This record gives sequence, C-alpha cells and structure tokens, in this order.
Amino acid sequence: MTAKLEARMEPPAFETELASACSAQENAYRTAYIQAATRTGDSRTMATQDAELEVEDLRANILELFRGSQPESRR
Repeated sequence: MTAKLEARMEPPAFETELASACSAQENAYRTAYIQAATRTGDSRTMATQDAELEVEDLRANILELFRGSQPESRR
C-alpha cells in the first residue's frame, strides 16, 4: 500500500489492483477460516458465509485506510 501511495495511485485503480493482487491470500484466509469454523461445530454453509463477510470487511478496511491516507483532493 505504501508504494501505491507514494506512486500517487488513484483510489479506484488501487481497488482494482487490490482485488487481483490479494486473491491468493484471500483464498487461503477463506480456507483456513472455514476449516477452523467447521472444526468448532459451524456448518460449512455458515462458515463459508462468515468467511466471505470477513474477507469483504478486510478489503473494505484496507480501501478505507488507503483513501484516508490520500490528500483531501484525491479522496
């Protein structure tokens, strides 16, 4: 993220790049989350839904952090 801020990347471009750059990590997180949740008794369906929400929240937080680091004129 720091490199993208220094390069003065626009937030929409960062969002697009984030999706492709983090897909492997997001998939690994989903898999680990689902495995942990099903081991503790959650149904696979519930664990999958929860994992999706977690990934969406994480992505939204990163985007918010990126936008918040932009000068006012670029948000």
